[in-house]
Amino acid sequence: MSETYDIVIVGSGGGGLSGALRAAQQGARVLVVDGADKVGGTFAYSAGLVWVPGNHFMAAAGFQDSAEEAAAHIRELSGGRHDEAVLTSFLRNAPTVIQWLTDEMGVPFELVGSYPDYYSDRTGGKAGGRHLAVKTFDAQAELPPEWRSRLANSPHFAGLPASWLEIQEWGGLASMSTWDWNEMARRLSADYRAFGSAIAGYLLAACLRDGVEFRLRTTAIALTTSDGAVTGVRIRSEGGQESVVTAERGVLLATGGYDSDDAMKRRLDLYTNTHGIGSPLVNGSGLVMALEVGAAFQVFDGQLTTPTFQIPGEEADGRPLYRSAVREPAFPGGIVVNSAGKRFCDETFYRSLCHEMSRFDVRSQSYPNERAYLIFDQAWKDSYALGPITPGEVPPWLANGDTATELAEIIGVAPRALEETVATYNADAKLGEDPAFGRGSTMYGRNNGDRTVTPNPCVRPLEGRLYAIRLHLGSSGTNSGIVFNRFGQAVHLRGHTIAGLYVVGNVGANLIEGLWYNSGSSNAKALVFGHLAVDAMLSGSPGS
Repeated sequence: MSETYDIVIVGSGGGGLSGALRAAQQGARVLVVDGADKVGGTFAYSAGLVWVPGNHFMAAAGFQDSAEEAAAHIRELSGGRHDEAVLTSFLRNAPTVIQWLTDEMGVPFELVGSYPDYYSDRTGGKAGGRHLAVKTFDAQAELPPEWRSRLANSPHFAGLPASWLEIQEWGGLASMSTWDWNEMARRLSADYRAFGSAIAGYLLAACLRDGVEFRLRTTAIALTTSDGAVTGVRIRSEGGQESVVTAERGVLLATGGYDSDDAMKRRLDLYTNTHGIGSPLVNGSGLVMALEVGAAFQVFDGQLTTPTFQIPGEEADGRPLYRSAVREPAFPGGIVVNSAGKRFCDETFYRSLCHEMSRFDVRSQSYPNERAYLIFDQAWKDSYALGPITPGEVPPWLANGDTATELAEIIGVAPRALEETVATYNADAKLGEDPAFGRGSTMYGRNNGDRTVTPNPCVRPLEGRLYAIRLHLGSSGTNSGIVFNRFGQAVHLRGHTIAGLYVVGNVGANLIEGLWYNSGSSNAKALVFGHLAVDAMLSGSPGS
C-alpha cells in the first residue's frame, strides 16, 4: 500500500510543526507522522524560551543588536565547533521566521526583555532582548475538542500556567509564594498551557486550520530511496500494518535526539548516567534512519544536560519523574556539595553544575561530583517552592537536621567536611560574597536569584535547620547528531548532500552553537530550520 504527499515530516516537535505550517501555507500536501499519541515532542516539554538575536521586538523596545554581534558572541564561545554557513543562515533568517509566525500565523510571541544571555559579559553578549516566549495558550478556545488531549504538556511545567513575561513582571520564580494562585488555579481548570506546550499549541492550531494531516501512534521504520535520493518513509500503524508514504519534495526528520535511549547513550556519549526528561519516545529512531542512508554524524559533548531532583513516587510517561533544578540551586540560603561534603562550582549557572557533575577524574578514576546534594536552610525552605512542595512544607522523605553534622550523617556525606564547607561559605556570605566560586557574579546567575535579597540575590548565610535533596543529571536533548547544511539538508559521510532528506531540531548536530549553548537556542533553531528546510524542498533548488 502506498500514498503520496509533497512533504512527509517525521516528528511533531517545534521543528516539525514549523515545517508543516510553512508547507501548508504554500499549498503543499503535507503529512506529519509521530509514534506518540500527542503532538509537541520534547519541544512541548521545554521552558519555551526562543533565542533570536535582532528580533523585531528588540528595536521596538529600544534594544540594540545585530547579526554581527551575535555571530561574534557564538564564535568566541563555540570552541571552534560551529559551522559558519549554518550559523550565518540561522542569524540571517531567524528574525524573519519569527516575525512571520507572529504577524501572519498568529503565534503571539512577546519579548522577555530582562532575560540575559548566559555569557552576557562576553563579546557580543546581551543583558536582555534576545529571548522571546509566547502568551499562555487557552486550549479550550484554540483547539477542537478532540485535539485538546493530543497536545503534549510538560510534567515539569504543567502546574504553572503563566507566561515568561508574567513571571518576570511578578518578580521571578523565586517570588512564587507572592503570586496570585487563585488565578493560577482558574487557568489550570480551564486547561491553559504555558512554556513549550503553549508554543506547540499555537503551532498545532494553525496547522489544523491550514489542513495539515497528522497520524499519531504511527511509527516511521525506515527511509525509502532511489539512486541515492530519499523518496519517502516506510511507516507502521498502531495496528501493525506497514505501508510506504512517498514524499515527492522531500522528507523532514524532526524526531529529536536519543536522550531517552540508554543503549545509544552508552554507544555515543562519554558520560551516560543521565535520565531523559523530555518526550519518552525520543529514542534515536531518526538518527538510525538517517545513518542507514549514509548521513554523517557529528559528535559534540553528548547530552544537553540539566540538574534534576526526584520526589519519591512521582511518575510521568510511565517512568520516574525527574524535575528540572536549574534555578533552585541559585536561590540564596543554599549550596551544592558532593559526597565529600565540598562545593565544586558556581551553582547559579546550571551548565557549570552539569559539567562538574559529569567530570571524570583520571587520578581517582571516578566521577567525584556525580553524587551531589542541594543543601538549603530553614529560610530557604520557608520562602521557595521545590517543585510541587510548597514553601514551608516538609514532606517526611526530605532529609533534614539541626546541624550540618547531623544532616551529613543522614545523607551519607563527610560530616566534618560539610560542617567546614558551611562555615567557610557563611563567613563570606555575611558580606554577600562568594570568593570560592562567584555565586551571583554573572547577570544570568543574579537573574535566577531572589531580587529581594541584597547585596547579592544569590548569596545569604545558611542558618538554622538544614535540608538536603539529591541532584541527578537529566537530559533534555542531544548535542551530537546529523550534519546538515544551511538549508537543513542532510550531508552524506562523503561530503555531498543527500537529495530529499532534511533534518531539524535535536536530530541534527549543534552546528550553530558548537560547544556553546544559550537558553532558547535549541527551540529557535527548530523553528527556523523547519521553515528553511520546507522552503528549500518546495523551491526545488536548495543548493549546498
